[in-house]
Amino acid sequence: MTVFLRPMKILIAAGNKGLRERLGQLLRNNSGDNQFVIYEAEDGKSAMTVFSESHPDLVILSTNLDGLDGSEVCGRIRKLEGKRHTGVIFLAHETADSGALSVQCLKAGADDFLRADCGGDELLARVIAVLRLKTMTDELRSANHRLHMLSLTDDLTGLSNMR
Repeated sequence: MTVFLRPMKILIAAGNKGLRERLGQLLRNNSGDNQFVIYEAEDGKSAMTVFSESHPDLVILSTNLDGLDGSEVCGRIRKLEGKRHTGVIFLAHETADSGALSVQCLKAGADDFLRADCGGDELLARVIAVLRLKTMTDELRSANHRLHMLSLTDDLTGLSNMR
């Protein structure tokens, strides 16, 4: 089990309350040490509100959201996040996937795609994989920022470089 330096925030956006509760319970039961803080949204509009207020590390989007559909929510998240990276996993509301739906979701900006019949172990493994990618992306951005700042200032004096 991967251990994160801080509790990771996860937003579960699905129209089906039972599905939201099942996913939240699976994540809470299998994460250990309170690694996840779970938020829930019942439609696309409330998902965007929760995203704007809490800036989750990962969003699990159902493919059948009311109001804004999952693709629209994903697109808006990608526009709002700026230099941050938010993991996005689409969750199909049907167990069968012809391949077209998963391709559509990945093209919309998703990091991963899950079928509705996925088990708890698969869900947790994919969530951890996307959160690991998010953590590495954050660390890379931080290192690049530090390098940029070092290129602007003299290491010895802390004054601005002549470059």
